[in-house]
Amino acid sequence: MVDFCAVVGDGHAAETTRDRLLWTGDERVDRYESDSLDLVDARRPDDPGGPVRVRDGDLLVWLWGTVYGADEGRAYHPRPDHESSAAFVAERYAVEGPAALADLNGEFCALAYDRSDETLSLLTDRLGTYDVYYTVCDGALVVSSSLQALALYPGLTPRFDANALQAFCVYTRAMGVRTPLKGVSRAPPAAVTAYDPETGVDSHPYWRPRHRPVDRDRGFFVREFERRFRAALADRLPDDGDLGVFLSGGSDSRLVLAGLDEAARDRTTAYHLANWMSREARTAERVALTADVDFALLDRDREYLKRSMQRNPGLSNFSGRFDQAYAEVFMDRVREEVDVVVDATYADILFKGWGLPRRHLDLPVGRVSLPLAGASSSVDDYVDLWARDPPSYLSAPKSGRALLRDEIYWRGEEVFHHGVSYPSPVELFVWSHVHPQTNMGGSFVFRSLRQHLPHRNPLFDSRLVDLSLSMPLRTHVRHNVVDRAVHALDPALAAIPHAERGVPPAYDFPRSAVAEPLVALGRKVTGADGSPRPDLGHGPWEPSAAVLRHRPYFREALDERADLLERVPELSRSGAEACFDAHLAGEDHAQELFTLLTLLHTPVARDVAAASGGSNG
Repeated sequence: MVDFCAVVGDGHAAETTRDRLLWTGDERVDRYESDSLDLVDARRPDDPGGPVRVRDGDLLVWLWGTVYGADEGRAYHPRPDHESSAAFVAERYAVEGPAALADLNGEFCALAYDRSDETLSLLTDRLGTYDVYYTVCDGALVVSSSLQALALYPGLTPRFDANALQAFCVYTRAMGVRTPLKGVSRAPPAAVTAYDPETGVDSHPYWRPRHRPVDRDRGFFVREFERRFRAALADRLPDDGDLGVFLSGGSDSRLVLAGLDEAARDRTTAYHLANWMSREARTAERVALTADVDFALLDRDREYLKRSMQRNPGLSNFSGRFDQAYAEVFMDRVREEVDVVVDATYADILFKGWGLPRRHLDLPVGRVSLPLAGASSSVDDYVDLWARDPPSYLSAPKSGRALLRDEIYWRGEEVFHHGVSYPSPVELFVWSHVHPQTNMGGSFVFRSLRQHLPHRNPLFDSRLVDLSLSMPLRTHVRHNVVDRAVHALDPALAAIPHAERGVPPAYDFPRSAVAEPLVALGRKVTGADGSPRPDLGHGPWEPSAAVLRHRPYFREALDERADLLERVPELSRSGAEACFDAHLAGEDHAQELFTLLTLLHTPVARDVAAASGGSNG
C-alpha cells in the first residue's frame, strides 16, 4: 500500500491530491473514472491494484492490505494461493454482505462501489489497521488513506478541530474516529461505512472486542498462544524472498525470531537502530547471533532525528510523533535488502495488561509499577487514569479531564470512546488501545513501513486476538504468555536477559518481580547506566528529554516555524517558546514538544495557516 483518494458524487477532483499520495517516487498510479466515482490509487510496484468485479460487474472492490483466510463455522480456511485478497473478500461480500467481514482474518481496508445505485462502502478490518478518512464536501464524498492528501481537495477548507488537536498534542494521536481536521472523520474499525447521495454517511459495526474469559490454567494459554502464533506467522511469511525484523533488546521482537525455522532464519536480517553500542544494542546483537541471523546496525547519528523531523511528518495521519516512524530514513537501504518486514508490536497491549491501572511502589532503586488484575467498572476511573494537563502552546485548551469526559461516556449499555463503542469498561481499559490500533501512537511505524515493503504483524491475527479476549485479566498481568512462548520456541533466546528489565524472559512472574529491583540496584551502584554523552541512553529510543536540551536543531526548527505558531489559531507562539524554555530549565515537556514539532512540519499545518491568516502572538 501507499495511498489513495476517491471522490463519489459531483465533480472529479481526486487527481488534485496526487502529489501527496506519492511517497517514494517508485509508485504505480492507477486511475478509475466513471460518471460518479473518481479514484486515484498509488501503490508499490509489488502491490496488485485494480478493482475486482463481481455481481455481473455491478460491484467493484478495491483492497489494500492482505487477507489470510476466514473462520467458517468451526473450521479455519486459508485463502487459496491462486486467489488475491481482493477477490477473496469481494466474492464473500457480494454474497453475504457485511456479515462476511466478521469471519475474515487479515489486515486490510477496502472500497466497495455499487454501480447500480452509485453507493460507496468503506470496509475496515477488526482492528482498523489501515487508515481510511472521509468527509462530505459540496455533495461529494471524499475518501483517502492520507489526511495530508485529503487537505488538498478543492472543496475542503483545511481547519483544525481544537479538541482533536489537543488530544494529539497531549497523547500523540487523534483517537477513535476523530481527526484534527475539522469535518473529517476516520472510518471506524470493524465496520462498514456506507455513503448514499440521498441519505449521507452511516457506519455499521460488524464486530467488537468482547472479553469472555475462560477458566483454564496458565499452561493452556501458553500452549494456545504458541500454536496460534506459529500458524499466524506461517501465514505471513512468503515461501521465498528475504525477511527483515526490527530487533530490540526486549522479548517481543525476539518472539518473531524464535518462531522462525532454520530455513527462514537463513534469509532473515535483524535490523537494530542505535547511535552507540548501548546495553540495548549489545543485547539485540547477542539475540541475533544466538538465533543465527544476519545482524545489521543502522546508525542513528546526531542528525538522525533532524532528518526524521524534516521527512516523516509528511506521512503523518496524526497517530504518532515523527520519531515513532523510526525506520523511515533508513528504508531506502532496507527495501534493497529484504522483501518483507515482520514484527510483533502491540504484544504489551494484547497480552500483558498494558492498559490496566497500576500500583506504584517507591523503592530505593526507583519506582516500580505493577498492573492491577481487576479493571475498574467506572468510566470516571478511566478518565482519571488518562487525563493530562494541556501543553502551554495551545491557545484555548480545555482541562485534561473535560477533554476526555466529553468523548468517553456511557450511552445505554455501551461505553463510547471518541465515537467507537465498547461493551463495558473492561474492554475500554484493555482493548481500546488496539481497537482501533491508531489509538496508539506506535501505529505510525506501520504506515511508514507499508510505503516501502509488505509489513506483517502476526499478533493482529484474528485467532490471537480471540485468544487475548479469552484470557482472564490475572493471566494478562501475572503470566507473560509472550515470554513463555519465547522460552518454548527457543530456550536459548529466552535465556538472554531483557535489555531494560535485566532478567531473562525465561523467568516467571515471581522471579522477575524479585530480580528486577535487584538488577536496577546493581546498575545504580555500579554506574552501569552511564553513557558517553548526556543525549545517549541505554533504551530502544533516544532519550527525548536530553536530546531536546543538547541538540540545537530542535529549537532552531521551532524558531523557523514561528509564522505557523502565529497564524494557526489553535496555537500560541509565546506559549510554545515558554514550553521549550521551561524544558531547557529542567522541566520535562519532551512529549509535548516532540508532538508540536511533528505538527509544525506537516503539510496540513501549512495549509491551515494559509487558510486562516491572522496572528495569535
